[in-house]
Amino acid sequence: MFITYKSIRASTNYWAAIIIQPHSDAFFAVNTIRNQSTMTVVLVSIVSSISGYFLFRSFKSNSTLTTRLGVLNENLKKQAAQLRQLDREKEEFSAMITHELKTPLVPVIGYSELLLDGTLGNLTEKQKQKLHIIHESASSLSRLISDLLDARKLELGKMKLLVANTAVKEMVEQCLEAIRLSAQLKGVTLSFSPSDNDLMVEVDSKRIQQVLNNLLTNALKFVSPQTGEIEVVAARYSDGVDTSRHFVLFTVKDNGIGIPKEKQKNLFKKFYQADTSLTRNVGGT
Repeated sequence: MFITYKSIRASTNYWAAIIIQPHSDAFFAVNTIRNQSTMTVVLVSIVSSISGYFLFRSFKSNSTLTTRLGVLNENLKKQAAQLRQLDREKEEFSAMITHELKTPLVPVIGYSELLLDGTLGNLTEKQKQKLHIIHESASSLSRLISDLLDARKLELGKMKLLVANTAVKEMVEQCLEAIRLSAQLKGVTLSFSPSDNDLMVEVDSKRIQQVLNNLLTNALKFVSPQTGEIEVVAARYSDGVDTSRHFVLFTVKDNGIGIPKEKQKNLFKKFYQADTSLTRNVGGT
């Protein structure tokens, strides 16, 4: 029990007040506060322990991830270096193969030209025709080998352009002259329509001629003998945005079999052929 004594003055007299309570009732508020404090301490301890555990796991996980990322980064660096080395080896191999393949063609093309122009003696028309086929086939193979090497250079971003002010008429006529004999033998008409005979353009003339040669030889393969027509058009062109700048638009037109509209979207895909069954018989570029 809990006993409390208190004297109380009332007028001239003093009275004694005694309060008797059970111990638990007397200290109920104190016990309640103490119990709540204890629970709070326990809860804080539990939360701190759980937080510390998860913080530890998070730190350990982050440390593991950092280590793994470092390893992956190093592996990626090694793989990137290996890929660069592989590209260099591919480039060297392509250059070597191109050289080795083109070297045997040089005497074939050279001697066939000497025979065709009569330097090594006179030939009959039939002999000239057959020799012309040899010369054209060897020249076509040489161009194909060069194109493959150029395609590789473009992939690697190492194509170098020699830009110079060039006469359009002279550049196109050289391309037409290269296939003129083949066109005559097939009975195909060639024509060139420049918008201006003095038209000039700043380009790498070798690369423009390379494109035109591919288009012209391809057109020659697919036009009909005796009735085939191939026309090259070169016209000044403006994009309508900057009127101070002008371009030259080259167009190669023919009356051959054409390309189906649904296949035209694939024209600029590498090594794409519109009709493989047909190009196997005719040939393609």
